[in-house]
Amino acid sequence: MKKIKVDNKIQITNIKDVNKVIINMFFPTKTSNDDIINRALLTRMLSFYNKNHKDIPDFYNELDRLYILSYKVSVVKYLEVTYLKFSLVLPKDGIIDEYSRIDALKFFKDCIYNSANNGKEFDKEVFEKQLEYLQKNEEDFPKSVYEYAYNEYSKFIDKDELIGVSHEHYMEYLSKASSKDVYDYYKKNILNNSYKVYVCGAIEDEEKFIKDFNKVFDIKNDKYEIVANYNKFFTPKEEHKEEKTKYEQSVLFMHYYIKDMKESDLLAFYMLILLLTSKENDIIYNHLRVKNNLVYSSKVKAIRNYGIIDVIIFFNNFDHKKLIEMTNEIIYKLKEEDFFNYCKEKMVKASEYDLLFMEDDPFAEFYDFVDTEIYDDIPFREKEEKVK
Repeated sequence: MKKIKVDNKIQITNIKDVNKVIINMFFPTKTSNDDIINRALLTRMLSFYNKNHKDIPDFYNELDRLYILSYKVSVVKYLEVTYLKFSLVLPKDGIIDEYSRIDALKFFKDCIYNSANNGKEFDKEVFEKQLEYLQKNEEDFPKSVYEYAYNEYSKFIDKDELIGVSHEHYMEYLSKASSKDVYDYYKKNILNNSYKVYVCGAIEDEEKFIKDFNKVFDIKNDKYEIVANYNKFFTPKEEHKEEKTKYEQSVLFMHYYIKDMKESDLLAFYMLILLLTSKENDIIYNHLRVKNNLVYSSKVKAIRNYGIIDVIIFFNNFDHKKLIEMTNEIIYKLKEEDFFNYCKEKMVKASEYDLLFMEDDPFAEFYDFVDTEIYDDIPFREKEEKVK
């Protein structure tokens, strides 16, 4: 756990040739599995209601009346800090006669700070409606062999739930959810918390924009503290588990990890992920399916910043030990210079296409800037937090 001082000065990226303004507010919160339900419920309750608009159609009518193009609440994680992110998209000044930026910002503030609560807990009807939504969303679990098998695999590989919770524990937390607990979480992480603001778009007068924003939110340019509660490294034993599923389908999970992951390893690790996952390469699928026709499909799931790569293979009547051998064979083939250069060339070409696509989005540079800024605020996890 580490305390980090962050400057909360509003960051503005001005793009003249667009017709909208994007405002993102990030509230740093404690990253804890115990809070997973509080985060989920709070996100939904702040997405569709405030104190003056407790009916969802009425809420959306107000968004339209104020010419708000988009309003969204989400949970995002950068390295070891989880944020509640509030996003507001407004038209630029001067294109709508009736539009008032101040009124839109006041509504935005009401959505964040004047939610549907009585000062002790959330409105009963609002809370129960969103709790029911989360419960119904899980009724069909598992929706596929992948969802079932990945849940079982996660319980095996991450027994202490350092990087996520099982479906069973998620449902257990959901059954204990209370309006008061969610309100206490809201009070701590929103009402009594600091935040960072990033703004992007066509802003004619930056000083006036900041002045208008501060009329509503009253930001004091200062530093505030966030806590990075570093998830610990875990090095799983070299063990395996086999069990029957209820599906007529076999799934093989292979878990690869970088021991003692360091910040200096990040770039090489990201390149490895691209080599394994880019559509032009997809070397595991091409080796097992395209070339040898032994599997139905395969996936590569990377947990960035933890040095973890999971290879998931869907197959039927074939020796899984042979699949493990063949998967390792193709991954280790990257050590051969000719094969590596062949894959690297494809990876670079794919990246060039992605960059061309990003060039068509005037806001891509802004989001890259925000991501970089937030990442840079948080130092890489401490080495001594490793778990054997």
